[in-house]
Amino acid sequence: MSKFIDQLVVGTATFILSIFLPKHFITLIRELIKFIFISLIRYWYIMTLVTGLIFFINYKTDCKYLDQFYSITFLSVVLISNIIIVPVIALLIQLFKTFKPFNIAYYGCFSVKENEYLTIDLDSENLNERFEKLHQNIIANHYCYKNSLIKTNIVKIPKFICILIGSKGINKFIQKRIVSKKHIASIHFIRDINKQNLTAIINFDKANLVHTSPLDNAENLISSLSSDSNINNLKIIDIGTKIYFLIFGQTMIDMMIDFKKFVEVHSILDDSEKLLSEIFNISSDLADKHKSSILEFINYWKSYIERYRAIVLIEQNQFLGAIQHIMKSISLNPYYPYFDYVTLKQDFTKKYGIDLAPSINDVIKELDLELDESENDSVKQNLEQQVEFVEATFNYQIVKEILKRENTEKIRNSLSEEFSKLDKTNPFILLTISEVIKYMEKGTEKYNEIYVARIDETINLLKDILKLDDDFPLIHTKIGLLTTMKGFHYNNEKMIEDGLKEYEKGMHFMSKLGFKQ
Repeated sequence: MSKFIDQLVVGTATFILSIFLPKHFITLIRELIKFIFISLIRYWYIMTLVTGLIFFINYKTDCKYLDQFYSITFLSVVLISNIIIVPVIALLIQLFKTFKPFNIAYYGCFSVKENEYLTIDLDSENLNERFEKLHQNIIANHYCYKNSLIKTNIVKIPKFICILIGSKGINKFIQKRIVSKKHIASIHFIRDINKQNLTAIINFDKANLVHTSPLDNAENLISSLSSDSNINNLKIIDIGTKIYFLIFGQTMIDMMIDFKKFVEVHSILDDSEKLLSEIFNISSDLADKHKSSILEFINYWKSYIERYRAIVLIEQNQFLGAIQHIMKSISLNPYYPYFDYVTLKQDFTKKYGIDLAPSINDVIKELDLELDESENDSVKQNLEQQVEFVEATFNYQIVKEILKRENTEKIRNSLSEEFSKLDKTNPFILLTISEVIKYMEKGTEKYNEIYVARIDETINLLKDILKLDDDFPLIHTKIGLLTTMKGFHYNNEKMIEDGLKEYEKGMHFMSKLGFKQ
C-alpha cells in the first residue's frame, strides 16, 4: 500500500510541476536527461572505464568505503558517477573541440519559443537539413571547399545548453570562438515564432580583415531580407547560405595571388560568379524592393570579382585583358570600396588629405608660405582614424599601376577607347578618368610625374565634375594645384596666380579637415 501512495505522490507532484513550472524549465530537464542518456550510449567506453576504475578502487580498499560489489551503496555510486562524469566529458568534447585552420562553421538553426526560450524543434531541424544539403552541394562543386582550402564544419550544440543560455548567450559563445581563431567565420539562424521570421547571423573577426566592405554589404542584405516575415524561411536559408559561402570563399584569393596561383584564383572567382547567378535565380519571385537590393548586391560583387581578375592579369603581365576587367568593375560599381557616391565623396576628400599631407609641406615651402610640419602630420593621423577604408585601393589606382608597368601606345589607345564607353554623367567616373589620364604619356615634358600636355584635358574633366556636383570643394583644390604646376613649369606668374585663387576655393573645406589655409 505504501508503494501505491509513493507513486501517487510522485505522479501528483509531476502533474503540479508541469502546470506551475515554466515550460522552458521542463523542456530543459527533458533535454538534459536525453543528453545524459545519449552520452552514456555514445561514450560507452568512458562509462566502462569509470565503472572499472570504481571497481578497482573498491577492491584495493577492501570495500571499506563503498561496501560490497553487490550492495546498493556500491551500485548507486557507480550509477551516479557515470551519470555525472560521462555527460560532463561528452559536453567538454563538444564544446572544446579543436578545428583545422582556415575553417568556417555552421552552428545550426534555433527557434525562439513563445515564452522566449531558445531550442531546436522539428521545424528548425528541417531547416538544418536544408542547410546541410546546400552545404554538401557547395563543397562538392566549388574549388575552395572541394579542395579543402577552407574546411567547413557543422557544429552541434546540445539542446539543453541552448535553452540554458538563450540566443544572446549562444552568439557570445560563438563570437568568443571566432576571436580565439577556432573559425574564421560562422553562421547560424534564429527562427522567431512570435515574429514569424528567420534571421541569419554571420560572425567573423573584422579586426583581422583589411577590406570589410564586401562583408558589410552582405550583412546589410541578409539583415534586410531577414526582417521581412513574408519571405519563406527556406528562401532565407538558401540565400543566406549561398551568400555565406560566397564571401568566405574569397578569403584565400590574396594569398593565392601572393603565391602566383593564378589558375586557382580564376577558379575561385568562377565559383563566386556561379553563386551570384544562383542567388539571382532564387530571388526571382521576391518583392521588387528585395530584388532591387539583391541586384545591387550582385553588381557590387561582380565589380569585386572583375577587379580581382584585373589584378591577376596585371600580375601575369596581360595588361590589355586587365584593362577590360577593371573597366567592367568601374561600370558595375564606380565607388569601390564604397557603395554610394555621398559616402565615397566624404572619405575620398579625407583620403586625399592623408595622401597630400607628406607633399603639402613641399608645396607650401615652394609658395613661400609659413609652415608647421608637425601640424600637418597630426592632421594626417586624425584623418586616418576617421576614414572607414583607409587601406583600400580605388580602381583608378589599379589602372595607374597598368600605366606604370606599360605606358605604350597600345595601352593608351585601349584606355581611351574604354574611357569613351563609361558613363560621363557620373562625377566619380569623371574623377577616375582624370586621375588616370594625366599619367598617360603625351609629349615628353613632365611635372611631378604628370604629363604637362595632359594637364588641360585633366582640368576640363574636373570642371565637368563641378557642373554635375558644385558642392565638391576638393575639385577646386585639384584644379588649382594642376594650374599652379603648369604655371611653375612654364614660369608663368599669371597662371600661378590663377591656380592659387582656384586652390583657395577648395582650401576652406580642407581647413575643416585640419589643414592650415
